[in-house]
Amino acid sequence: MTEIIQNLTNQEAGSETATIVMLNALAYVLMAVGAWLLGRRNDLGWWAYMLGVFAGPIVTALLYGYEGLLSAIPAMLIGVFGLWKWSKSAMVGRFGRAVPTRALKVRSVVTFVILVIVLTALNLGPMLTSGFAFSSGAEIILINMALMGIITASFAGIAFGQRWSFIALALAAAGVVALVVANDPALATLGAYVFLALGAIVGWFSWRTTEPIAVPNAEPTAGRAASETATEEVTDSKN
Repeated sequence: MTEIIQNLTNQEAGSETATIVMLNALAYVLMAVGAWLLGRRNDLGWWAYMLGVFAGPIVTALLYGYEGLLSAIPAMLIGVFGLWKWSKSAMVGRFGRAVPTRALKVRSVVTFVILVIVLTALNLGPMLTSGFAFSSGAEIILINMALMGIITASFAGIAFGQRWSFIALALAAAGVVALVVANDPALATLGAYVFLALGAIVGWFSWRTTEPIAVPNAEPTAGRAASETATEEVTDSKN
């Protein structure tokens, strides 16, 4: 097990860095599962997303630095909002929702960009207030935090039924892969973002541009038909 962790994280097993890498990898794998489920308009996708936020950003912040809560809490709130927003749509099956698809509009794009800027600032945290984010050589960090902001904002877009948010999510995850692949990244980190990009792409294909119709449960109808048949048989036997 120790050797596996070292191969996945490029760090000594049990070290702080190895723990952070594994937690973040777990987080984005869960988010990938969430994106796939959300593409199928399944409520469980929000639970997978929130579990990912908890397992990665929140636990990491509680263990190694509370400043991480600046970005972790808003990410969790987006999941809560998405679950609440979808609860207003009619049920389809056991966990599905008849979430309507919203067309791409200028206002939606502007709102998305503003949200990305806010989330990027929260991701930077003390690096922004201290001015380090604007220092020479910090460009990679700034781009990485912006891509993280796009990933989180994409789930907010999905909450509103914006199918194009899956594309934004996939591009952001692919951007992180392209950003870190030249720097000998940990296998766990690289694999998690690849998985997230694939989950977003599958989610995009799974989503339907037309609003699904909530079909009432057919069991009462079947039960009523059976009851009527039984009544007719009893009546015939009496006659």
